[in-house]
Amino acid sequence: MDDKGIVMNLIESRDYFRSTLKNTYDTPAIDYYFKVLIQAFFKWEATIIGLQPRKILTKTELDQLMDAAKRLLASEPLQYITGSAHFCNLEFKVNPAVLIPRPETEELVEWIRETQLQTSKMTLLEVGTGSGCIAVSLGVYFPNAEIHALDIDTAAIEIAVTNADRHSAAINFHSCDFLTLSDWEFPLDRIVSNPPYISPEEKQEMQPNVMDYEPHRALFVPADNPLLFYRKILDFAQQHLKTEGELFFEINPKFLEAMRSLILSYKNYHIYERNDIFGKTRMMRLIKTV
Repeated sequence: MDDKGIVMNLIESRDYFRSTLKNTYDTPAIDYYFKVLIQAFFKWEATIIGLQPRKILTKTELDQLMDAAKRLLASEPLQYITGSAHFCNLEFKVNPAVLIPRPETEELVEWIRETQLQTSKMTLLEVGTGSGCIAVSLGVYFPNAEIHALDIDTAAIEIAVTNADRHSAAINFHSCDFLTLSDWEFPLDRIVSNPPYISPEEKQEMQPNVMDYEPHRALFVPADNPLLFYRKILDFAQQHLKTEGELFFEINPKFLEAMRSLILSYKNYHIYERNDIFGKTRMMRLIKTV
């Protein structure tokens, strides 16, 4: 397929996609990927397949589609191939330096929206921003809020800054290791985090598209300390979260009881829980009482 003289039209290139990927994906999934790719690469709407099926692809266009097929065959996430992902009705730049935003995390953002006023002038911190999808979405929803977001990975911060600029969201980004953070200047009304929370023993349950491509530092925690980040955030909140301030967490349902015990040990939080779209308790909202 590397022959420089090869020529394909649109339907032939789709058939090539189907043939290449048929043992890995079903036909509806393959056709969906094909439509997403021609829109992402060439800005062609899916209707072009029906309207111009004999449209001849240039060598560059064909090379891009063939390369994408190989990457899909190797289980690379579609979002990394296109360089973008959708979250809360916004488009975000993504690459292997950051996690691909999940629908469950959209639910966490929606919960924050439900509990706040659009005119709120709250000061909010996101711990572990990655692509910036949470902070930027909240910045779009709450333009009067003062939002800070931090991450240890400078490459992730670069992506997050790009996404904030794309959506004109005024986010204050901080490149630092939260686990060793000792100084913080701003009293906070809200803290939100979707930190690493997967234990090493869960690796065997995960799909290759996650294990082989997404950043492990953003996924996994030590086997002997799975609540590492939550404990640090709660300690941090004791000093920097205002009374009646709120914490929003995405959590690992496997550690729900351990999370409840940890939070109750602080003796100054009202706890609220919410299930995700799959019926698993994946979100917690804490209100600080003193």
